[in-house]
Amino acid sequence: MNILFLGGDKRMITAYDTLKEKHNVSSLGLFEGDTGDVKHADILLFPVPTTRDKLFVNAPLTNRKIPLDIVKSAKRGTLILSCGYDFSRYPQIDYGALNSFCIKNAVSTAEGAIAFAIDKTDFTLFGSKILIIGFGRVGKALLSRLSGFYADICVSARSEKDFAALESIGQKTINTADVCTAADRFDIIFNTVDLPLFPDDFDFQGTYLFDLSTKGCISDYGKAQGKTFKLPGIPGKTAAVSAGKIIAETVEQIINAESLKY
Repeated sequence: MNILFLGGDKRMITAYDTLKEKHNVSSLGLFEGDTGDVKHADILLFPVPTTRDKLFVNAPLTNRKIPLDIVKSAKRGTLILSCGYDFSRYPQIDYGALNSFCIKNAVSTAEGAIAFAIDKTDFTLFGSKILIIGFGRVGKALLSRLSGFYADICVSARSEKDFAALESIGQKTINTADVCTAADRFDIIFNTVDLPLFPDDFDFQGTYLFDLSTKGCISDYGKAQGKTFKLPGIPGKTAAVSAGKIIAETVEQIINAESLKY
């Protein structure tokens, strides 16, 4: 199997090193001077996220300008593995939407966020009043790990299903619609949802906000008051090796599943 890596950060380097043990791998935009050829690839592996501007491949390690329409040069039948971007009319799988990837990646995100919070705050997580906005995969991973610090945790939710699940384990809850008015009650807020929850000029005063969502809960962080941190792609910054192995495992699972079709 010929796999071409396109762009990516340190996570993709680990994935590259892992997958090359079983497959023929090459790259374009992952290492300086690499010259991988799209025309020879059976699989085009795009990074996390695939793009930040919807024009070029995300290639932070080399800053190469690789246009997304490079897929037009791929040979017929080449499988595109993207993360958060839809290449219409091409055979593709968004591996970033697969449960196997998301659940494992949520762990790296949660642990990285906690490490970042410990480094940036001047108090212990023990006894701190913490709000987790959202009860998806990352929210659940945060809750299970922060509970071990014996923090005073509250989780925001919107659906009756999530409220029922949280109440069944005795967890404090708040409606996500109310987090803006309740923000000053917490020492730390971890946001995991892509919703405009706070106005751009919101004053967080003594509250730390660590935003793990892709789009953010504030439109313009330059106007926000207080200690706010936007942390997209945190697994690539704090756990690149583990996150890279997760990508490699996901690709192997996809390859094995695709081979069963024939």
